[in-house]
Amino acid sequence: MSGSIRREELEAQIAQGYQRLRQLQEVGEALQQHIVSITAAIASIESVCTVLPLLKAGEHEVLFSLGSGVMLRQKVPQVDKVIIAIGAGYAVGTDPDTAKTILLKRRQNLERSMQQAHQVLAAVSREADALSTQLRALIDQLQQKGGSSGS
Repeated sequence: MSGSIRREELEAQIAQGYQRLRQLQEVGEALQQHIVSITAAIASIESVCTVLPLLKAGEHEVLFSLGSGVMLRQKVPQVDKVIIAIGAGYAVGTDPDTAKTILLKRRQNLERSMQQAHQVLAAVSREADALSTQLRALIDQLQQKGGSSGS
C-alpha cells in the first residue's frame, strides 16, 4: 500500500514539475519576444541617429514611409528643428543634435534593459534545465516503481 502512495506522490511531483516547466517555457518565450522588440527599437534609433546629421547639412531627398510598404519620395530642406516624442503623448521641438542626444540616451536605456532580459532569460533557462533533470530522475523512479510493483 505504501508503494502505491509513493507512486501517487511521484506522479503528483511529475505533474507539478511539468506545469512549472511549461510556465518557464512561456516566460522564456516572452523574454525572447521582448529582446526582439528591444533590438528593433535600438536599430530604429541607430537609423534615425544616422539621418539626423544629414538633415542639418542642407536639402536632401528622402523616402518617408506611409505604412504597408508604401513610401513617399520628398525633398527636405535644411532642418533646424525636429519633433521628438518624450512620452505620455507629449512631444517637443528641438534641434537635431539635441534629438540625437536624447535618442542615444534612450538607446543606452534599451541596451541596459536588453542586458537584464538576457540575464533573466539565462536564469530561466538554468531553472528549466535543472527542472528537466529532476523530472527525468522522478520518471526513472516512477518506472522502477512500476516495474517492481508489477512483478
